[in-house]
Amino acid sequence: MPRASHIARIVGAAALALVTLEVSARVDDYVTHGAPLTGYFDIQTIYEYDELGRRGKPNAQYLKWKLNSLGFRGPELEPGKLTVATLGASETFGMYESDNREFPRQLETILRERFGDSVQVANVAYAGMSVGQALLRLDETLEAVEPDMLVVYPSVAAYADAPKGEWRLGKRPQRSSFAIFRIEERVRDLLKNTIPDWLQTQIREMQADRSKQAEKGWQTLPEENVERFRRELDELVERTLATGAEVALVTHATRFGDRVRPEDEPFLIAWRKFYPQLAEDGFLDMERRLNAVVREIAQERGLPLVDAAEKMEPGAENFVEFVHFTDQGAHRLAELIAAGVEPTIERLLRATPKVPAEQVP
Repeated sequence: MPRASHIARIVGAAALALVTLEVSARVDDYVTHGAPLTGYFDIQTIYEYDELGRRGKPNAQYLKWKLNSLGFRGPELEPGKLTVATLGASETFGMYESDNREFPRQLETILRERFGDSVQVANVAYAGMSVGQALLRLDETLEAVEPDMLVVYPSVAAYADAPKGEWRLGKRPQRSSFAIFRIEERVRDLLKNTIPDWLQTQIREMQADRSKQAEKGWQTLPEENVERFRRELDELVERTLATGAEVALVTHATRFGDRVRPEDEPFLIAWRKFYPQLAEDGFLDMERRLNAVVREIAQERGLPLVDAAEKMEPGAENFVEFVHFTDQGAHRLAELIAAGVEPTIERLLRATPKVPAEQVP
């Protein structure tokens, strides 16, 4: 009996400690981020769903990710300004950069240094969005933002996991039983920071190898996936040009460049965890082939091309992991895009009636 009482006291103390940590986490979220004290508070809180799937919830916020009244990340758009919209996935939406240091915001800063505040940049990307998924809401997006120019930075890895049928924008996710607890993410971050890198790499490699997708995997990306990317990117360009907006294409850059250095091997394994059906050697081949498509479409249609895949320096200075940017990497990409689109923007500013003539350089 004393032993049972002792165990009960231990369990009770542990439960009390967990409750205290959970309450502390909720109070911290409330004070720091203005989060509600009850319910869920995670990245899913900035999204809503309709018959097509996910879209940004107007004026929603989770940590540094703040959406405007149109449901896109960034400040409110102002009427009467030349609008450059940036379309892509998480690399464009912004992941690891400091607040307001994702490349669309840095692109706006650079363009305004050249053209003044007559130019604004709208970030119309969402994490995980392929070109095919962007097509589902393209008309809606173009109507809402009314861009004078669309800059497309496609995340090509989505085509390693392209569905056989039509794209969807994602179903409402089923949260885990523990997702209601705010300390879950903090515990996950703690483990990530304490487990040795080599062990995390081994765990990711085992997870990828044991995936059902890996059982029917590819050594290289099938040509039909490449052709699907070509069709969808070309359709996106054609439909955008039909609205009267200009289009610029940007090739996709990675941490690896044209080869995987030994010190970067863990990042390739981490990338493959998300697309286990593609062998590790297939990733750089996929990047080369799909970037070739981007270059071909730009040439065929006479579009401005920013060859970030060739001009972005690989390595840790520009990339946090496999494809997402550091602050410096986002700035470097913004510089490359600004240089590539400046002639078009200057021409548009001289032609458009929306901007007072005295503001045009």
